[in-house]
Amino acid sequence: MARILVIDKEEGPARALVSALKKQGYDVDITHDSASTFSYLRTQTPHLIVLDLMAAIKGKPAELPEGVRLLAQLYLDFPEIPLVVYSRSRKYKNQFWSWSAAAHLSKKDGPAPVIEVVGRLLSARKS
Repeated sequence: MARILVIDKEEGPARALVSALKKQGYDVDITHDSASTFSYLRTQTPHLIVLDLMAAIKGKPAELPEGVRLLAQLYLDFPEIPLVVYSRSRKYKNQFWSWSAAAHLSKKDGPAPVIEVVGRLLSARKS
């Protein structure tokens, strides 16, 4: 069974996505920030990661959002694990460092597109 890690600070969308992925038969874990993600990754190796870019902290507009930094670090540390961005923010999609993501999906479209992309990416890894 494929193991998927969902990284998202927003409880509602995270729970909806986890529920939808579990209904498809995936083993799904969730973390909510960089610290808990790297703690998880010290003991588990997921087949795929779905992450939110997590908006920048209010009052610090020049700072990169935590999720963007996390995306780059995951790509560097775990290049073999496909990364899927599932976020409200689309403004980072065309930035060169976001190219490490296998797909960029919008939360406003719900979990269905994520299910489709996850299935395709995991099937491609098996072949």
